[in-house]
Amino acid sequence: MKQKTDTRGVVIPLTGYLQQQQPPTPEHKPVAAIVTPIAIALVAGIGLGALTTHQSSGYQRIQQYKADSAELTKIRKTICY
Repeated sequence: MKQKTDTRGVVIPLTGYLQQQQPPTPEHKPVAAIVTPIAIALVAGIGLGALTTHQSSGYQRIQQYKADSAELTKIRKTICY
């Protein structure tokens, strides 16, 4: 649907010059209103994923293995050297 634009000009007072009216500029949708909720959801999802991973039994088992390995390495260095 085309809108009919007004091509008439506006007369500037005291000078008599005819100034063309600028066509109305289309309003832009606010990008921040769209991007902000998406960013918040993304950050919340990453946070929940990290929290879930950190509290999983597999992750805790891996951390325990790392701690045990570090302790055994320390004992081995003490005994062997």
